[in-house]
Amino acid sequence: MSLKRAVIIMVVAIAAVALALPIASMRTRAAAPSTTPIAKTAVTAEPVAAATAEAGNSNLSAHPQRQDATRAAGDAAGASRETLNALGIRKVKNQAAASAKIAKRIKGGADNATVSPQAGEPEILAGNAAFSAALITTEGGRDTQFSEVALLADWDGREDCVADRSKKVDDFSGIEPDIDFSLTRAAISEHTVANGFAENVFYYGDSVGNVWVGVDTTGDGRVDQLLQINLPTVLNAFGTINSDDQVTITGLAVNPVADLGSFGNVNGAYAGNFGGGAPGTTGVTGEILYVSFYDSEGGLRLSSNNTLVRSGVLAFPISDAVSPAVAPPGNISDVGFPVTVGGSFGVAFSVFGSVAGVACDDDGSVYFHQVDLVQFTGGNIVKINSGDSPTWQDRSLAVSGILTLTTLNPAGGQYGTTSGPATQVNRFTNYSGTSTLWGNITTIASGGCNVLYAGVSRSFNSGDDAFTQLTEGLFPAPSAYGAAGTPSMIISFADCSGWTDICSGVTGFGIGAGKGQGGQGAQGINVGGTIPTGNGIADAAVAGQAVTPGVNNFRIFALGNGPDLRPPAGGTAVVPGTPASVLKVDMQIDYTIHNGLAVNEEGTVYVISGGTPAGIGKNPSPMFTEILCFEDMCPMDRRGDFVDLRGDGLDNPPIPGGNVGDGDSDRFDHLFYRAPIDQVTLTPTGLAGLADGFLRYTNRLAPNAISPGITLGQTGGAGVLGDDDTTGPIQFGLLDPSEDVAGGDDSNPPFSGDDADGVGNPSPVSNGGFEFTFGGPVGTANCVWNGFFWNSNGNITFGAGDPSNAVNIPDFRSGLPKIAPAWADLNPVARSFNTRSFPVMALGFANVNAFKVRWINVPEFGAESCVGSQLTNGTFVEAGVTNTFAVTLYDDGIGLDENTPVPQLTEGPTANRFVVEPNTGVIVGCPPRPEGSGFFWFEFCRMDLLGTADRPVISGYSIGGLSPLNPPGLCEVNLSE
Repeated sequence: MSLKRAVIIMVVAIAAVALALPIASMRTRAAAPSTTPIAKTAVTAEPVAAATAEAGNSNLSAHPQRQDATRAAGDAAGASRETLNALGIRKVKNQAAASAKIAKRIKGGADNATVSPQAGEPEILAGNAAFSAALITTEGGRDTQFSEVALLADWDGREDCVADRSKKVDDFSGIEPDIDFSLTRAAISEHTVANGFAENVFYYGDSVGNVWVGVDTTGDGRVDQLLQINLPTVLNAFGTINSDDQVTITGLAVNPVADLGSFGNVNGAYAGNFGGGAPGTTGVTGEILYVSFYDSEGGLRLSSNNTLVRSGVLAFPISDAVSPAVAPPGNISDVGFPVTVGGSFGVAFSVFGSVAGVACDDDGSVYFHQVDLVQFTGGNIVKINSGDSPTWQDRSLAVSGILTLTTLNPAGGQYGTTSGPATQVNRFTNYSGTSTLWGNITTIASGGCNVLYAGVSRSFNSGDDAFTQLTEGLFPAPSAYGAAGTPSMIISFADCSGWTDICSGVTGFGIGAGKGQGGQGAQGINVGGTIPTGNGIADAAVAGQAVTPGVNNFRIFALGNGPDLRPPAGGTAVVPGTPASVLKVDMQIDYTIHNGLAVNEEGTVYVISGGTPAGIGKNPSPMFTEILCFEDMCPMDRRGDFVDLRGDGLDNPPIPGGNVGDGDSDRFDHLFYRAPIDQVTLTPTGLAGLADGFLRYTNRLAPNAISPGITLGQTGGAGVLGDDDTTGPIQFGLLDPSEDVAGGDDSNPPFSGDDADGVGNPSPVSNGGFEFTFGGPVGTANCVWNGFFWNSNGNITFGAGDPSNAVNIPDFRSGLPKIAPAWADLNPVARSFNTRSFPVMALGFANVNAFKVRWINVPEFGAESCVGSQLTNGTFVEAGVTNTFAVTLYDDGIGLDENTPVPQLTEGPTANRFVVEPNTGVIVGCPPRPEGSGFFWFEFCRMDLLGTADRPVISGYSIGGLSPLNPPGLCEVNLSE
């Protein structure tokens, strides 16, 4: 420990010397014409009063940060300067002037010269690649001579959880208006070149209250048009905010599919961009950018009731159309901007602070964090879901009312609702419950199946030495954890119970009703709800237990530095259900705004460890800044996998740190990225914000087709498959125009991807190297596929489409080669029958050797009007009968290319996952997928299919052309039997 302390002291001394030197403008920003420098007027919406403020905390003196925390929550004095410094929120001299200075310099183009990227990885990431398999982050911060937004990816084909390429998206180097300015958050739009659009769109926020919308119009990955949204200006529409307030962007979250007509419904000013105008009318399908902020200075005084609020969530509607020549009132983007950005709508305000930001799940529900940084009573995560009317759903939270949260402990966990117009209703719940443990949450992200993940800093312990306390948060752990408290950790929440839905007991809908394309069956008889469903509040970790927030209503994904929460031999864990096998690695989640968390389409979790740059706050991690990678596939259980990829060696991009296991699963096995060293301060740069990209959501109509002749998801075509419909062949490689993700990149060192297709089925028009082996041994006819047919009724087929709704075992065996997560009579176009339903479909690359196909909230035929959450007689109920599931196909990724003619070419190596042989203790390398294999995964989220005799469901696969009675080569489950 003495050596470690000496190193830290030395680094602090170096940082102090560096601060005495002028910050050199080592680099300048590329010329990038900006549109409007400051956001235009936003729609004024009246707040709705909530419950009372928190009571005082009787134990304030236990923590050094709390000595002055004797004010009521939400008091004008706010959090102490010491608390804000600990969070890394440094006071900028004049925030308004700083924002204006950035706008002026960017609009003027600064200098035309650019500087080299500083991510430390080869800048070979293609701008037309599938960003669904990439990450975005920001690099920089105090004591750093550069500031940039960067993409990172592991696309060399080895699947070794190591970033091997990057792309500088935008550069703020040399134009920072203040030494304490920093970029804080970043996100990727669904609007990308790989998803069929002409440009890429990115979002990023900063510490002086700006949200930046960056557009890459050339497809090279670098932003050349920039829109600035200044939140202090926007917030003045809701009340009064001091011009010198410190507003920090704490979160960015994208809902990739929403009916934007609701923004026109609330205020006709937007009707020209987004449709709508009358309650319950459909509009343009686009995306919504949710922004969370924290005003750490004077605070916003609401015009309606003079309430002082410190944080909140705003929504910005964004359509794929070029901003029109005549912009409606309230529109932010200027004429000709490549996408149309509407003015802000208030979603929620809070008298408390916000550190961890905002997240959005597959249903379009939003989660945001609030924390008491005045009296330190705790924190919580609030969920907002769009219930709307019994006849309407739009996946949007745009309403004319705004809820102002003034308590962390609402009665029964219910904050209430906001509404207006008649079709729009939002419900607010205390999703996580309230706990001091949640005060240490620094970042949140949504994963598959609406699971919410959070990064939590080590809890404060007054008995720890001063150097350990530098790595701790400001809140103690609940007493259940004892004197030791809690470590840095990644956790997850899920909400699958609490209510029963009102439609699962419906019998016989659609039977004998003349079903067919465009027809709708008769409704059945409701015999009562039987299937459990979520109630907006996270479940206990072990079913049947009463929820104790912060103790038993979450699952530990991975543990980091600090106390060990794994159960002792023969004992039980404090967090119920925690196995002894939970990963514990060298991971430090700093209690600052320099943090980030992302969960990709494979369920892999990425987290920033030690993201705070030197010279910030308590200087918790001056010697390292990293992104760690945790797979969750074996099994998919919301626990980080034991992955022994390599020994204790660091990578040297693009060369990994070897592929020789050493018998453990430690930091080196999970180390995805190390931030570069600043050449002036000799300390690692900071990282802040982390997000992944999106699959192609076909509800968004893009100008470019998915594959030749496919109109699904194309402008002028359909957004989702019709009832009993099919489309194809969809060629895997065309979802990645760069050819870097489809099988991995073999055009750059170490040349370990697979881009060498020759023949195939169907014959490829692209050289993308992803192929799926299915239907027989390699070398037999029609067993290697470059594409597939997508069928509306819960399956994919090869060679031809199959729209059949006649679910039966003989046809499953004797028909086309078929993979069926849930072959059932489904209706993806249910919204055309009933606007209560909003099915969503998506597809694309989850990784270099993984292709994913998704059905989201697709109801069974005949149940189109009985879906989702809705407000009935003043009470929220779950209507059920929605189904969310997916199939992910895997290329083997190793050995010989199955598609190339003689002589066959190699596909490149795939990293081994090592295990220890139990009898000999020898470390054995296990290829994840043998050569010639065609692995696939089914993922089931909320499923309301019952699988009855008159409504059958089959899950499984058949290689096709088999005997209906005695077939080999299949695996099937008939749920009706």
